[in-house]
Amino acid sequence: MENFNYNLLADPKVYQINRLAAHSSHAFYKNKKEAELKKSSFVKSLNGIWKFHFAKNLAQALPDFEKEEVNCDSWDDIRVPGSIQLQGYGTPQYVNVMYPWDGHELIKPGQIPVEEHPVASYVTYFTVDKAWKGHSVCISFQGVESAMALWCNGKFVGYAEDTFTPSDFDLTPYIKEKGENKLAVQVFKYCSGSWLEDQDFFRFSGIFRNVYMLTRPEGHITDYKIETTFSDTDGILTFINESSVDIKLVLDEKVAVAPAKSKAEIVIPDVQLWNTETPNLYTLELYAKGEKIIESVGFREVTIDGKVFK
Repeated sequence: MENFNYNLLADPKVYQINRLAAHSSHAFYKNKKEAELKKSSFVKSLNGIWKFHFAKNLAQALPDFEKEEVNCDSWDDIRVPGSIQLQGYGTPQYVNVMYPWDGHELIKPGQIPVEEHPVASYVTYFTVDKAWKGHSVCISFQGVESAMALWCNGKFVGYAEDTFTPSDFDLTPYIKEKGENKLAVQVFKYCSGSWLEDQDFFRFSGIFRNVYMLTRPEGHITDYKIETTFSDTDGILTFINESSVDIKLVLDEKVAVAPAKSKAEIVIPDVQLWNTETPNLYTLELYAKGEKIIESVGFREVTIDGKVFK
């Protein structure tokens, strides 16, 4: 899709366009030093002051604002992350059993408000780090309420709903490795998903969680799963990944190593369990080509015995 079709906001069959597949949420680092400092050279925050335009509804939103030649310097400034209603644009709204548009507009499922439908247009600029050149570049929005459309250098990148779910997009085909890039986001307070996100809470809108860019090294671990089980007094850690990876498990300077496989299993004799009194945690170190991942792993079991929760 070259251009965003605003009619899709009311289409319940469309809740994402070009959004990357969901994956495990984990930090990854270039080396051990970065991991110890918890500061990754693979990640660049875009939090801060963005240029901003507020419109009461879609009809009043500025057209073509995402184009490279459109100058947004005269726009207002707004802080990202943050709900727009808490920064002077619109009013926080609390409803319980009603929909937020009840009493304002008469609409039916499959429709969205027309007169009172705040639209927030954001613009920021960035340059690509020298170390990232030649590598893929993605962007992650950790939370946008309640729908968003994204452009980079005037080109439509993608669309996403699901207010409280992160949305990642691949910027690689759209960025310029030299010079300044224009990132434009339009946030809509309502979409087809608003009929499902009706709960007992305050209604806000905007980019309300962190935004960051990231690059992934060759051999990057995108998605993995960690399972902990027991066998008598032994603990069993199972690591499942889409590709082979070196694994090391550490506790009290004791080290267990698993061979590089897509699925690996480590047995820990006399495993030290996690509970609130003795919160024992093992350090799981993962090594892939060009990156290091560190996770804290605990062993515990939760059961329901009759009516007793153990």
